[in-house]
Amino acid sequence: MRCAGSNFRILRNESATEDALMNGRVGVWHFHSGLTVHATDAVENDDLEVRIELDPSVAVAILLEGEIEAELAGSPLSFGETAGGRGAVWSHAETATLRRQSRRHRRVRKVIVSVPPDWFGDMVDAGSATPSLGMAELSSAGAFGVRPWLPSLSAIASAEEILACAGQELDVADRLQLEIRGIQILRDAVAQFIPARAETAVSGMAARDIARAHAARDFIRAHPEDPLNLAVIARETGMSVSTLQRAFRECFGESVMNHVRRVRLESARDALRSGSMSVSAASRLAGYSSAANFATAFQRTFGYPPSSAAQMG
Repeated sequence: MRCAGSNFRILRNESATEDALMNGRVGVWHFHSGLTVHATDAVENDDLEVRIELDPSVAVAILLEGEIEAELAGSPLSFGETAGGRGAVWSHAETATLRRQSRRHRRVRKVIVSVPPDWFGDMVDAGSATPSLGMAELSSAGAFGVRPWLPSLSAIASAEEILACAGQELDVADRLQLEIRGIQILRDAVAQFIPARAETAVSGMAARDIARAHAARDFIRAHPEDPLNLAVIARETGMSVSTLQRAFRECFGESVMNHVRRVRLESARDALRSGSMSVSAASRLAGYSSAANFATAFQRTFGYPPSSAAQMG
């Protein structure tokens, strides 16, 4: 074990052939609004331990690939990827030490958006009927807590767009767009913890319909290679086709079959990254009879062509 700067310690270095701690792209952006966006798409070259002192904040993370093993203020902050991405929200009211373990040869693709604890209160107008969002709603245990959340399709797309900016020079317009994407991720996460939304509707939806819409999304993500259609998904989640379509669109802002196509594209992307499948085979896996249509949809969804996916794995 040896030091590698004030915040990094190398726990193992068997080959000693790599000078860099990691290979990949990392971006950190601070905005005048108080919002900070941190994006990582990298592979660690050694087993590392990272220790960083963090100011009080509320943080929202989307993990698209890999695993996070960490402690914050002595409490566990660990989770791994699931199909379609996984999220966590945490908060700490005092300065806290983050201690993270990273594993050699593990790739991590994540986006973390953080703001000061009073950021949400400052956004609520005086006399507004909207409740101020405080630390209590985002933490599960006193001054510090971690709560899981399931990122929406739009939040995942925002995270992918942010990751594409890492390591690049951004002009003013690009920074504005990146800040907007960070706020969209923040909004998507905290909306799940606003008390007024926990028992009532999203845009007037009944709590039962919200639960069934989430069950439908979970079912779709659990069967990325199955020939799903509306009738099958409705039957598996105990809804009529019309209720399924209405509840899903109201809850997630997209159609059921659009989400099915997105999940299939993600499955094809993962296969391409692993090097186990050709582009034509991935096209069929995603349900496209035309490789050209597959390439267009892939580029529009992920921001790069399927032919480049293997190089990013």
